Formats: sequence, C-alpha cells, structure tokens
Amino acid sequence: MKHLPIFLLIVLVCLIGCSKSGQTDSSDRANDTLGTSHKPFPLGFELFDNGDNICFVKYRNKINGFDVRIAVRPFAYIDSILFGSAEIAFLRNDTCFISLQNPFFRIDSLNIENIGNYDVVELVYNQPQINKTKPIEFKEFSSLPFFFLDVNFDEEDELIMNYARQGQRYSNAYVAYGLQYWNGDIGYDFLYDSTRGVAPFSDLDDLSEIDYTKKEISTFYYGGYSDSEKRIYKPINGKISLHRIEDYDSLGWLLARRQILRVDTITTYHNGR
Repeated sequence: MKHLPIFLLIVLVCLIGCSKSGQTDSSDRANDTLGTSHKPFPLGFELFDNGDNICFVKYRNKINGFDVRIAVRPFAYIDSILFGSAEIAFLRNDTCFISLQNPFFRIDSLNIENIGNYDVVELVYNQPQINKTKPIEFKEFSSLPFFFLDVNFDEEDELIMNYARQGQRYSNAYVAYGLQYWNGDIGYDFLYDSTRGVAPFSDLDDLSEIDYTKKEISTFYYGGYSDSEKRIYKPINGKISLHRIEDYDSLGWLLARRQILRVDTITTYHNGR
C-alpha cells in the first residue's frame, strides 16, 4: 500500500500527457483545414470556376443591354494597364448570355491598390463616341477590353474583343463575334472568329479602318522597308469580299491600286501602275 501514491502520481501524469496530445492533434487538424480551404467567390461571381482568378471586375452600367462581369488572372501591370488572362461574362436578366475566354486581356485605368485576391473592382464603362460620317480607325478602341460595332454592314452590332498586343508590331488585334440565336438557344456565331480565318475579320488590328459612307473595311499590312499594302473589302452580292489592293512605299506614299476582277469565278489582279 505504501507504493499506491506513487502509482496514482504516474497515472495522473499519463492522463495529463494524453489530454495535451489530444489538444495538439485537434489544433493541427484545424490548421490543416484552414490551409486547404478556399475563400468563396464574391456574390454574383459564382458562375466562374474556382481557380487561380485573382481580380474581379464589375461594370456599374449596362453595356448594350448587358451586365458584364470579368474574372482576371493578372500577369502584368504597366502604366495603369492590367494585362492577364480573363473570362468575360455578358449577362441579361441575370442569365449568362455569353461567356468568352481571352488569354490576352487588357483593361485600362485600374488602380493597382484595388487588385488583390478575390477583390471586386467596380468600374463605369465609357461608351465610345462613334462618328460614322468619317472613317473610323480601330486604334480608337485600343483602351477598351471589348466594344460593340457593326463590322459587316448588316446594321447589327457585333461584339468586338480586344486581344492585347496580338496584332502586327505589338498593336492590338480584334476578334468579332456575331450575337444571335441558334435553334432557340442563346449563343454566338463563330463566323467572324479569327480561328476560322475569314478575311478581313481574321486580320483586324489597330491599323484597320472602317468607312460606313463607302461601306468599306480595310486592313493594312506592313511589308518591312517597302511593299506594304492595304486591302479594302466591300459588300459584294451580300458577302464581304476583297475589292482592291493598294500598294505603299516605306514613306506611306501610294504606289498603285490593284483592282480585283472576277471573271467566271476566277479572281485576277489588275495592276494600276
């Protein structure tokens, strides 16, 4: 019996040790849970997949009848311009009308202090002032991530997406999407997607022009020191087709106009020099 107090002391020490061990395990599991948990996406942005998207942009005003929300994963911030990979959703009546991926996204006038993990930046979209009485250069829209413009003279605006610095000489390239219904379902038409290679819509960049008075859309191609050319397209028999080619020298002087002649479905070039 004289050893009983010692035995009780040993048991008590063991019980205290087990209690502390259990508390440590519970704390470690809690830390593991916090480390692997993900902060939920902001309200209204649940339509985007969980991933590495960092910055969320929401426009306060409607753009051509759409509510626009953007999820951006930034990879560069230069002179208040944010570059990154983005998914842009155009919503109408809280329903996603169209969602587009843009791996070469840009958005201007975004404060770097507002770009943080899962932050929502609210902006006002400044509608471009389009004067159709004179030729319009696409570079006028270079600061916009997207805009709406009738590029095929059908009196319906297409959605024009800006692909930052993907045009010639580091200019911006543009892809036009014709919005329409397919079999009663809302969707978009790939007809003017650059991946389909339909000219002139596959070659739109900051150097392109559109003239509503003459119903012409032009693309310009640098040929280095010389032999640059401008290709002018017009609606011909209900289709946008190549109308003529203009040759320029290194100083921008017009050298010649090559009229496009079509004889028995065969296209020939007449040199106007």
